[in-house]
Amino acid sequence: MRRSHCFSTVAATPNSQSSKGIDTVRSYRRAWAVSIVLALLSVVSFLDRQVLAVLVSDIRSELLITDVQLGWLMGPAFFIVYNVTLIPAAFVVDRWNRKWLITLGVVIWSVLTVGSGFAQSYEQLLWLRAGVAFGEALLGPAAISMIGDMFERNDRPLPTAAYVAGSTVGSTGSALMSAMVLQWVSGLHVILPWIGAAEPWRLTLIGVGVPGLVLALVFVLASKEPPREDLGRIDTDSKSLTLTHLKSYGWFYTCAFLGLALLLMNLASIALWAPTFFARTFDLTAIEAGYRVGLAALVGGVSGTIVLPAIIRYLIRSKRIDAMVNLVMLCIVGAAGSAYFAGNSGNIIVAMVLIFIFMFCAGAVGIMPTLIVQLYTPSNLRGRLSAVVFFLIYLLAFGLAPVLVPMTAEYYYVGEGALGEAIGQVALASGLLSLVLFASARSGFHSAERDVST
Repeated sequence: MRRSHCFSTVAATPNSQSSKGIDTVRSYRRAWAVSIVLALLSVVSFLDRQVLAVLVSDIRSELLITDVQLGWLMGPAFFIVYNVTLIPAAFVVDRWNRKWLITLGVVIWSVLTVGSGFAQSYEQLLWLRAGVAFGEALLGPAAISMIGDMFERNDRPLPTAAYVAGSTVGSTGSALMSAMVLQWVSGLHVILPWIGAAEPWRLTLIGVGVPGLVLALVFVLASKEPPREDLGRIDTDSKSLTLTHLKSYGWFYTCAFLGLALLLMNLASIALWAPTFFARTFDLTAIEAGYRVGLAALVGGVSGTIVLPAIIRYLIRSKRIDAMVNLVMLCIVGAAGSAYFAGNSGNIIVAMVLIFIFMFCAGAVGIMPTLIVQLYTPSNLRGRLSAVVFFLIYLLAFGLAPVLVPMTAEYYYVGEGALGEAIGQVALASGLLSLVLFASARSGFHSAERDVST
């Protein structure tokens, strides 16, 4: 009987191990499928966020509004709500079911993007865009948290990179994708309730809003809430260490993060105003401008995001801090200079090449805030510092720049080239300040690296 029990136990072990192995493979595949859907949702979120950049002329004509008012739509109306929602969203994500939070956010922003196509006044569009921002703010914190719990620690970098790649494709390729949708709907004759015959810009907003609803359904069917990783008891009695660290590195953080945020203002300027600048300066349709700006931005942004962060990580691992700082400063100069000359260019090919260079250089600048927090900040401070840093970056770069460019054009320049000159002026001023501030952080990088190494 005993022998029989041992045999049955031994015989059952391979089967149970095999069953567990199959379940592990299935779970891993499901996790990757969900990660890909999350990356696609990130692409769609940036498309819905930045689609107005290609529709500026049509919206101005029908709603009788100015560039500055459109700047408010693309900037503060969106990013103030987005930023204010981020902090409570991060709190809720740590406590509630992330699958349904993401689904709720996607449905909200998609429905309100579709609803934007029915807006009959500037005020209605303003409130609808604010609602889109609320929905989109739920995605990022929940997606990163969910990916972290779907994969083992050593398997997380690749799916996380895939999700971030979705953000890169969405932010740099939104003009191209918006132009494709605009071209597709331009030949349609659709009667909308309360509106009547729909203009192409309305159908474009509806067209970019629908994919989010489809992906929300796919996400619900493909995903399940993963169990949260148990990190054990966290020592909360660390206020003195936190304050000591902030006192020691406050100047370093201020110079580095503020310098990077100022340069990222140019990213918002190019992403949101370059299509209109191309259309006015080179006498293009919105579709033609979207294709040209979108192609240059997408190729430059993706290639820069692949190449430059890899070099920066290599330099940091090799302890070549001066070389890393010099590379980022070179990219700041390249980004600001190319944006300035693109805004003042009278040749469309030259302007496209300069936008490519700008987006390529922005790849180094965009990764630095995350790297600084990951590499030099104590673990008990990373979450809070990340929230504050990205709150400030989004508020300054994407909240201010969309309004600053048209205001500069309206008050300091005249003619159809005013918008391009304003893009160039904002790029030059913010780039110079960015360079000075980031250079001031050089000694802080060395001090932080020494502390980490000891």
